[in-house]
Amino acid sequence: MAGFVRISVDVPGLVAAIVGYLNDPRPDRNAHHPHLLSDDIEQALGLTQDLLECLVLDGVSHADDVEPLVAHLVAYGAGPGHHGDTASLS
Repeated sequence: MAGFVRISVDVPGLVAAIVGYLNDPRPDRNAHHPHLLSDDIEQALGLTQDLLECLVLDGVSHADDVEPLVAHLVAYGAGPGHHGDTASLS
């Protein structure tokens, strides 16, 4: 049945939206980028607010750095067992 379902992702658009988020200097950037913080994107791709905030803290700010992440998310999505929570290492 998997051959009957196809999900299309605008990869350049998603990369540009993430880069816009990462370079937004406003402390309330989440309020200005609700399209990236939607439940649909989190469930389909595994792109969470926590992940975006980690990218900000790591100083990621260029499309060249974001493109491999988006390629991975598109290829593998949230993966089996994803519940929107970070995994415990203990």
